[in-house]
Amino acid sequence: MHSFRLVMSELSIASLSLSEDMLVMKSMSAFEDLLLLVIKPSPDQILHITSLVNSLKENKLSEILSKAASSPDSENSRIIKMVDNLVRVPDRTISMIGLDQSKVPLEIYPNIFCSLLLRNMAVALNSEKTSLNPIVFSSLIRQLFVTYPQQIAGKRYWWFFLAKWTLKNNDAVNLCQKITEMLEMSVLEKILLALLKYTPNAHTLSRILGRSLIEEGRYNLLVQSMFVRDLAGDSSVSISCLLGYLNLQDHSLVSKLLKKAIEVWSDEVEVDQGDYRHLVILSWMICSAVGHLDDDQQIDVKELVIRVLMKGMVFWLEASRDKRLLGMSLATVVLQKLGGSVPEWHLENNNLLDQLEFLAKGNRPASEEYEEVDLDKQWETENDEQFILENSLSSCKSNEINQKENLIQVSEKTHVKVDLDSDDDDEDDLVAYDMSDDTPYVKDSPPIHYLRDVIDHLSNLESDRQEDCLIAIQKLSSTHLVHEDPSLVPELLQLVLAVNDQPALR
Repeated sequence: MHSFRLVMSELSIASLSLSEDMLVMKSMSAFEDLLLLVIKPSPDQILHITSLVNSLKENKLSEILSKAASSPDSENSRIIKMVDNLVRVPDRTISMIGLDQSKVPLEIYPNIFCSLLLRNMAVALNSEKTSLNPIVFSSLIRQLFVTYPQQIAGKRYWWFFLAKWTLKNNDAVNLCQKITEMLEMSVLEKILLALLKYTPNAHTLSRILGRSLIEEGRYNLLVQSMFVRDLAGDSSVSISCLLGYLNLQDHSLVSKLLKKAIEVWSDEVEVDQGDYRHLVILSWMICSAVGHLDDDQQIDVKELVIRVLMKGMVFWLEASRDKRLLGMSLATVVLQKLGGSVPEWHLENNNLLDQLEFLAKGNRPASEEYEEVDLDKQWETENDEQFILENSLSSCKSNEINQKENLIQVSEKTHVKVDLDSDDDDEDDLVAYDMSDDTPYVKDSPPIHYLRDVIDHLSNLESDRQEDCLIAIQKLSSTHLVHEDPSLVPELLQLVLAVNDQPALR
């Protein structure tokens, strides 16, 4: 009798599970049918669009998403297709021929539509009913970034929600990381940039992204993007936050990144041809990496980093003034941090030095007191379109005012007079532009610090710096010549004599 009851109980549980699966499939089928009706031209198309919009505004889509998250893996392809049809609704309805655009709901336009989708997804994720199949959420995020990349990247409430939600419990963290692990690297990079913009905290990145960026293959792409495309290079805070995330996920990654960065930083071609902004970002990366090293790691990398650093300083000291100050500032910070001997040189740009020193101080987690996201207050989507409209009008007015001011300035400056009674029809007789207020062009003449510069200019017959070289050579001969190759003396003497023979310099 006991075994019979046990069998009946198991059958009841199986029947209940089957009925729940059927209910999920039925609700998804109804929603799929609605999506087809929304894009199908018919007299009732506006009604179907309005029905979809109402379901979004009332967060009914969140129920569909929660049920889809409870579906077996065999339904994944179906879920992906449903999400694709959902996200593409604005593209397939707005400006459709035969559809009365005056009756199309404002919420179907991309900006608000994206906000509504994100809010419904947030409600579903925040629900205790959400199961462990994350395909519906990863597909929705992926498709939004493909279709509306600017809209989703700029929805700060969505990124605030993820930061707050993952503080809730470990289940939220695990689900969020499962979602991000299913995304491609191109999408993860966009997510990373949005998180660095709105939630610049290493612990927040760690909770949301997990190990998705440091898996085999992906980490190499991340490093390549950091060095080649200056990924996350908008600010020193972003660089420090990203390195903090890498440090939390794998403590050995920071020292590896430092070794690679210092090799690039010391490359002669990089110093000579590299863009100054790119070199600043590289310096941020090096100082931030040094700041995240523990004592044992500092001992391990000290000899290598200092040796490569000092080798590269030869090129930095011969670079332009801005680059030279950058190189000297970074060398000062790194040598002080690793316990090396710091040269006694004068640094003019104290702000740059202070910034690099601040990065090298180590872990400084920012506050995680993000703005509270209240999912019951409609995510404030009703203000999105109005906000954009007001900004557009404000921008237009500002441009119009600027144009008027420019016209006024030009008219006051030129004082153009036209004689209407003139019989001279010569089209080439134009009024000259008043250039009395123009600043004369002065060619940039960097100071000559090295004998190598003197030789280059004296060897170049078209150089306009030969007279400057003859003046500078007196000082450089007493300070630099004793350290140069002896064969340099006859070469330099021959060039000086040749220049003195030129009539213009006698």
